[in-house]
Order: sequence, then structure tokens, then C-alpha cells
Amino acid sequence: MRVVLDKDIDPSRAFIYVHVPKCGGTYTKSLIDTYLSGQENFYTPDTDMHQSLDSIVGYRTRDSLLFEGVKTTGSVGRIELNFTSFVLCSLRDPFSWYDSYYYFKQTYEERSNEIRRQPLVPLSSERQGDYKQALTNCMNKSYIEKCSATVLQGGFCPSVWMKELDIGFYTAWFLYSLGDHKAIFDNLKNLKGNDLINNAELIRKDLLKFSFFDISQIDENIESALSSFAQSEVSLPRQEVLRKTNYSKGYTKSSDILNSDPYLLERFLWKERLMFKLFFI
Repeated sequence: MRVVLDKDIDPSRAFIYVHVPKCGGTYTKSLIDTYLSGQENFYTPDTDMHQSLDSIVGYRTRDSLLFEGVKTTGSVGRIELNFTSFVLCSLRDPFSWYDSYYYFKQTYEERSNEIRRQPLVPLSSERQGDYKQALTNCMNKSYIEKCSATVLQGGFCPSVWMKELDIGFYTAWFLYSLGDHKAIFDNLKNLKGNDLINNAELIRKDLLKFSFFDISQIDENIESALSSFAQSEVSLPRQEVLRKTNYSKGYTKSSDILNSDPYLLERFLWKERLMFKLFFI
């Protein structure tokens, strides 16, 4: 997550970008930080890019974020941010999201040092490189249970969300990143099955007011949002993509695997029903 604040302590001028993994967040951060480097009135508190709206440094109260002890011009203050002011999130279609997550994680240990190991995640298999088995495991109750103690970035335990709401890995990341956690788990019975789509307002009251856009449109959407936020036209130089997934020539796509297995495809479409329905149909 990237939060940009105005030193004048004006909550209506808060700019919040929420990063769902494998949706262009590192690139977006570089765009925002490039803009901030030339500004004196705006700054950003130190937040992890994988933090959710409900786990950000500070305190959440209903539809606002409270930042305690934030450094401002000449003082240490308390800032209340309204979620509906410039909340953005880039997304991608579920098929390519799974491809990006799976293949990026395949080289996790190569990119890390010898101490770090790839944690157990729902989208994995016992045999290295078996993508179909990884997809199958991701929709298998017993495998999800096996992952039930796994904690990923920001303290996120995906299997809990996947089990309780009968959802896929991508939808779990989305709900964790943008949802009102208490509201979701207080209303589980009203978010089962198709009610997850029908009762989207229970996920977060103003969820559908947020700005969602495809990762292919990051540059123009961030520029437009920053222009509105700064109340002046913002033009940003294009940045280098630093954490791009490297696909081997002729790599197997999730769509290839799923289209060859009607049952697995049906399960996939169901598990990721929220992402398909709200953003990609």
C-alpha cells in the first residue's frame, strides 16, 4: 500500500493505492515515489506494500483510518483519512494472475538468499513445475487445510479466507487487501455462494466507489488520480518494470490447463466468481 498525505492535514486530499500481489504494485510504487520526490507539500508514511486497508500502521475506525504520531509540518499530529478519497487498486484477469503468481514463485529461492525458503502457499505442488497439480491443490479442501497455518505478507493467512468463503487464492488476496475484515467475518452467512457477489456492500461499504483498473492502464490511471489529488496536471516518466515475471518460451498457461479439464475450469470460475463478476465481465 502507498498512502500519500498532505502536510496541511486535509483528509479529503488523502491518496491511497492498495497493492494486491502480482498486480503491478512495485511499478505503481515507483510512479508514486517519482512524483513525491519533486513535492514539498506531500509525503508518505512508511507502510509495507502488502499491507491491507485494515492492517495499515495506525488504527481503523469504521470508514476511516487514524494515524497516530504522524510527522507533519512542525508538529506530530493525528490524521483521520476517509477511505473514499482517492482509493485506487490495479487488478488483472484471474487467468493471468495465477500465471504470474505461480511462475514468479517458482524462482523464489533463486532470487532470495540461502536462508529464505518459499513458504507453503495454496498454489503449489509437491512436484516442482507441476502447474496443473498446483491449480488442483488450490481448489482442494484437504490441501487448503494443509496450508491453514501459513502466514504470508502482512500476517495474511489465505487458507482461512479460502475455506470460510469458498473462494480462490486471488479473491482471498483481494478481500484481505480491500475488505473490512470484521464486517466480512461478522457476515459470513450472508457472503456464502452467490451472496458474495450480491452482498458486495458487506465486504466494505464503499468498495464499489474505489477506482479499479487493469494493470495495462496503470500509467494513465495513476497520472489521472495524482492530478486530481494535487489539483494540477501531473505527467510522469515511464518507469522500468523491476519485478516482472519471467516466462519461459512456450510456457503452459492456466487457461490451457483449465480448458482441457471442464470440471477444474468450473471450479476455478466458481472460486474466482467475485473477480470475474465485478471486474472482468
